[in-house]
Amino acid sequence: MSNITLKDIGIKGKVFCVSMQRSGTTSVGKFLEQWLNHVTNPMNREQRWPRKWFDGNFEAIINDPVFQKGEVFEDAPFWFPEFYKYLYHRVPGSRFILLHRDSDGWFKSMVRHSHGYAPGVTDIHAKIYRREDDFEWLQQNIPGFENFPVKAMTLFDQADKYKKAYERHTREIEKFFALHDPDALFSAKLSDPNVWSNLSEWLNLPKQGGKSMHSHAHKAKSEFTRENLLPQLQKPGPKR
Repeated sequence: MSNITLKDIGIKGKVFCVSMQRSGTTSVGKFLEQWLNHVTNPMNREQRWPRKWFDGNFEAIINDPVFQKGEVFEDAPFWFPEFYKYLYHRVPGSRFILLHRDSDGWFKSMVRHSHGYAPGVTDIHAKIYRREDDFEWLQQNIPGFENFPVKAMTLFDQADKYKKAYERHTREIEKFFALHDPDALFSAKLSDPNVWSNLSEWLNLPKQGGKSMHSHAHKAKSEFTRENLLPQLQKPGPKR
């Protein structure tokens, strides 16, 4: 049960976590749902919001009763490229949370999470990370290739592309809000030991209550090669 509403803490719009996947999105949701009405990622998928983003049908997301009722939104599609700009203008008075980490540590987490394969539905993943040409090549050259399979592309051979996309995501969001509305963005490193207390203070959440959140420690920076990732890639994936 929610103890407070966004109006109680002076927020006229909603709260969106725009951190890229594998950057504390789930932790943000679990932290804030202690006080606020939280919308989980499974609910996002149930409503097919990522597909609606892909189709450019943004208004279908905004007009969804689940969206209208919700207060805190984390994970897909709210961190998808450029969507934060639409949300900022379309849902005035909203707040945005951006947690980030070093791109090498992030890429390691991506590879471990999906055993070296591109996570999620491939055409949407390709759009997010600008791999549309790779996706089209698969469609045109692999017999029987389905339009929307999962785990149809690998990550280990595209490390530089992914890390640059991650760094660009953080840089562009920070630049946008610095220009338009600095007070609307909370940006912090996921490894910052004070990130949760600072976030709580930024949102003006009640002082009492709230569990302690712990971020995973990130390993030292190192370059990735196929040989580094091979032990991870050899691990069996989930059964289909």
